[in-house]
Amino acid sequence: MKLIMENWKKYLEEGIHPKIQDQIDKLLRGGMMKKHLGIVITHEGENSVGFQYAEINPETGNFTFLKKDPIFPGVIKIRKANKESDGPCYDGWIIASSYSRGGMGPLLYEVAIEWASRNNPEGGLMPDRRTVSPDAIAVWEKFNKRTDIKIRQLDTNHPGDQISRGEKVKHLQLTADKPEDDCAQWMPAGKYGYETDPEGKTGWVSSALSKIYYKDTTEIINALGDRLIEA
Repeated sequence: MKLIMENWKKYLEEGIHPKIQDQIDKLLRGGMMKKHLGIVITHEGENSVGFQYAEINPETGNFTFLKKDPIFPGVIKIRKANKESDGPCYDGWIIASSYSRGGMGPLLYEVAIEWASRNNPEGGLMPDRRTVSPDAIAVWEKFNKRTDIKIRQLDTNHPGDQISRGEKVKHLQLTADKPEDDCAQWMPAGKYGYETDPEGKTGWVSSALSKIYYKDTTEIINALGDRLIEA
């Protein structure tokens, strides 16, 4: 998790679009062995999806995951929000786990957010609702500033009395009459405070972790063409 977040943070700071294009070009060139490389999307039931680098046979469509390759090993798994434990969360997708080595993690994230957006235009992709590493927090904060990525504010699904920084506070909902945006805010509220600020300047509402992210386009998916297959 730390490796993929460090690499992604570096690329975001330098300029995401040229670097992601560089990663696409690198993938299409096939690495040092000039293999026919791509990304495979796998499904584990209806509510879990993985994105992983693989060598693909262009004639048969068969593939082999690059688990030992020095540059291209990498996988991201996302899961559908569970209404009972997470809340409705716009019926969006949540990062479940991620790993990458060799600096190619950012491209997987771009594909994951486009896939999540395409498969639920009203939802998108969001951080884990309870545990997010410091490196991951920095990445989602960059996402929060990207002009090509759209943002929806999530509400809380656990209003009521809470202890925030040693004091008892009322954890209020932003839109009590709008249940579809209710989502667990344990991580952002615990880190940034349980106070509710409709303007988003303080407390959990100000956190990049309290939102869901989506894209209106699938430019990365389109650029990959037949190098992206869904198993």
